[in-house]
Amino acid sequence: MKWPIFETYTELSGDAPPDALVHFYQSLRACMRARIAIWHLKESSLTDPSKWTTQARDYLRLAASHIAQCG
Repeated sequence: MKWPIFETYTELSGDAPPDALVHFYQSLRACMRARIAIWHLKESSLTDPSKWTTQARDYLRLAASHIAQCG
């Protein structure tokens, strides 16, 4: 996986994070976003709960795909 931030980090530090570690943190981030989407379901002024439910599911699918790439 090539991301400019990791390429720059590797160039400057001489250290490269393993792909599995990057995928782990990407899955963690997707889980956090799913959690925030679920929190929106508690809002009393909520007019479209399906929006947040769909976003939470999408983030959880993304998290699962990154976890599968951790090896």
